[in-house]
Amino acid sequence: MAANVAFFLLGAGDTKHDEIGVPAPMKPGLQTFVLTTDAVLMGAALCGSLAPVGSLGRAAASGVFATGCLIGAAEGVPKTAAALSSLTKRS
Repeated sequence: MAANVAFFLLGAGDTKHDEIGVPAPMKPGLQTFVLTTDAVLMGAALCGSLAPVGSLGRAAASGVFATGCLIGAAEGVPKTAAALSSLTKRS
């Protein structure tokens, strides 16, 4: 998560490109949203890792981090399904 935060702080959104390599920068609002989300998840991971084992703080921070990661993974499911479908149609 720290790498993602650093990546966006160093201008990742402005250097994004599409599938064929054409520059396609992210909109400033989306960049801010992604940076904020990654910073919150990084903070949750840090707090969870520093909290005592078995504590409510560790459970809460771990829950925030895991939920954020699961939401991110779920967002990619439609693209993954479409890619797999397209691969099976080629065979």
